[in-house]
Order: sequence, then C-alpha cells, then structure tokens
Amino acid sequence: MRSNDDRDESQDAVVAGALRKAVATAFRDDRDAVTLRYIRTVVEKELGLGSEYFKLDPYWKDRSKAIVMQEVVCCRSCAMPLWTC
Repeated sequence: MRSNDDRDESQDAVVAGALRKAVATAFRDDRDAVTLRYIRTVVEKELGLGSEYFKLDPYWKDRSKAIVMQEVVCCRSCAMPLWTC
C-alpha cells in the first residue's frame, strides 16, 4: 500500500473512473445489483487489482465507498451518472 504522498494520480483516476462506470452499468442493468461489495468486486476483476483490494487499501476503502455513493445518488436523481458529465 502506498501513502497518500506517493499515490499515482493517473492510476487513481483510472480506478475512480472504473468505479463510476461500474455503478452506471449496474444501475442501468439491474438497480438491485448496485451494492458496494458488488461494484468493488467488478472493478477489482476488471482492473486486475486482486481480491479485496478496496477493503485492504486504506485510501481506497473510504474513497471507493464515497464514489459509489455519489454515483448512486446521481443515478437515482437524474438518471445520468456523473462520469458522463
């Protein structure tokens, strides 16, 4: 795990974008499938991050939850995910 000081911002942007896209796709396909665990698992597999990456990385544990919650609220209120804005 890296400290916040030596984070790879380009990799962080890829991960954040993948989380947003996964929420939008899951929300479109099956609203009931949108859970934090499901979205994290989809992105871990998609990006090859390893099992429970989001739970074990202190930065991404909180950050992934915040991104998913933000996207869910946006999807419910305007039917347009933030990552498309």
